[in-house]
Amino acid sequence: MNNIKVVFVDIDWTLFDHKNNCFNKSGIEAMKQLKQKKIKVILCTARPFHSLYQLGTLFQFEPDGYIVSNGGALFYQNKLIHETTFKKEEVRQIIKVAKKNKLALEYTTSTDRFAISKKTKEVDLLFSTFKEVVPPIKDYEGEEVVSILLFASEENDEQLIKTLPKSIVFSRFSPYSVDIIPEIREKGKAVKYMLSYLNIDKQDALAIGDDLGDISMFNEAGFSICLGNGKPLAKQASSYVSDNIWDDGVYKALKHLKII
Repeated sequence: MNNIKVVFVDIDWTLFDHKNNCFNKSGIEAMKQLKQKKIKVILCTARPFHSLYQLGTLFQFEPDGYIVSNGGALFYQNKLIHETTFKKEEVRQIIKVAKKNKLALEYTTSTDRFAISKKTKEVDLLFSTFKEVVPPIKDYEGEEVVSILLFASEENDEQLIKTLPKSIVFSRFSPYSVDIIPEIREKGKAVKYMLSYLNIDKQDALAIGDDLGDISMFNEAGFSICLGNGKPLAKQASSYVSDNIWDDGVYKALKHLKII
């Protein structure tokens, strides 16, 4: 596979091993070897940009770009090239609903994140899971907001959906956390945009991931690798299934395919 010009790679359970609570060393080494071969490496994650620093991702190696917030913001060579944001009135309405219901809320810009209230047990649960520090409290001052994280239990869903703006997308991803975004997002849509920006053909792109959210990314790349610890549907959607992350799945796959 000598035609690969760009690799899109997920972070959680692909480069970061939550079983052993660390980055997989051989996976990071594989990213460095790709760059040495002049193959572009683009991180592609549901995490917001600020979270990359919290986790220490950008201290492991220097990617050529990153797709964050599940495609909410795209960066290339540290330059923001595309983002999708809320209308400011929508943000104010969502914050008003959260305060009325005494719910914790975090809002995310393309490069930063802030809370609007004191942390709760739900906040602690989420941030400990993803190895992050709770963001500082700050009132909303009209910033361009890429995504909002609402800390609410499932029993609140019906009432929240009734009172939140009808234009937004309400996406629950845990029993105590809900993503609120301005439009339906998929990693694949962001990958397609990035390929167009880089003027690289789909057949010259490789995607590496493990979860259901990575399937759309697989579909927009000419070849895809799913790790052995990945979800069954993600494995079915991929071109090649490798070993688990803790068994050096990323490095082994790229070596086997003669990409590094």
